[in-house]
Amino acid sequence: MKNILLFASRLFIGSIFVYSGVIKIIDSQGELGYMRMFDIPGTGVLLVVAVAVELIAGVFFIFGLRARYAGVVLILFLALTTYIFHTNFADPSQQVHFLKNLAIMGGLLHVTINDA
Repeated sequence: MKNILLFASRLFIGSIFVYSGVIKIIDSQGELGYMRMFDIPGTGVLLVVAVAVELIAGVFFIFGLRARYAGVVLILFLALTTYIFHTNFADPSQQVHFLKNLAIMGGLLHVTINDA
């Protein structure tokens, strides 16, 4: 039962990254435009890196393939993107995104520590 629940937790948490990676591919121009609003240099390359991280680490995390390493990669990725994109606390929507990302990082950390 524990293995089923650990898989379910990895699936629930990891799915948001796989979904986000796919959306970035489907709407790459929209994603680039959003990144450019923050004056980020090299947005094209960074978008490719973001897609690769979300898809590869997300799938690895879900299926328990080096899940601890994938979890750490996703925590670092999410911490960086949260800092860059979701720290405008004057905007209530960004406050929600910030807190949601903290919760996801907490889930990633919990699974990373406990999933052997």
